[in-house]
Amino acid sequence: MSASETDSPRDVPVAMPELRRERAERVAVRRRRSRSHRSRKVSWTPAARRGALRAFLVCVGVLVLMGLGLYLGLSGQSAGPA
Repeated sequence: MSASETDSPRDVPVAMPELRRERAERVAVRRRRSRSHRSRKVSWTPAARRGALRAFLVCVGVLVLMGLGLYLGLSGQSAGPA
């Protein structure tokens, strides 16, 4: 093999960098203004408070059920038929 056979042909245009450049030129980035002048105080409405409490209770309930299932599953294995 000679060096000319292994080199890529020079007459083939490379389209990928041009496509990326065209896309970058077309995209307009919109930035939101920071709202640092607004107060950071979070006001909990009753509905939001109930939703957060419900989510917390569901998570705790799932963890308790998983622990109970693990406990019963492991205790059932050790008390199996001899």
